[in-house]
Amino acid sequence: MDLIQVFVEALDRVFENVCELDLIFHFDEIHYVLSEVVSAGMVVETNLSEISRAVNEAKRQAKPDSDHSRLAISTLRRGFV
Repeated sequence: MDLIQVFVEALDRVFENVCELDLIFHFDEIHYVLSEVVSAGMVVETNLSEISRAVNEAKRQAKPDSDHSRLAISTLRRGFV
């Protein structure tokens, strides 16, 4: 497949019907998708399911655990009261 076609189809899978606003507001995720496809000027991955799996895994790891966040906020509040 053509590199641009793979990139666009990967973006469409990651963003579920990608649009211009996704490109503007989620440029960090777009850069990550591109880095999954191309590394050091070479195409390293063209399997769309593998690309979307890697991006979703990175999103999952970057997402903070809500229970720990609530615990930290409640601890901070007790310290300031």
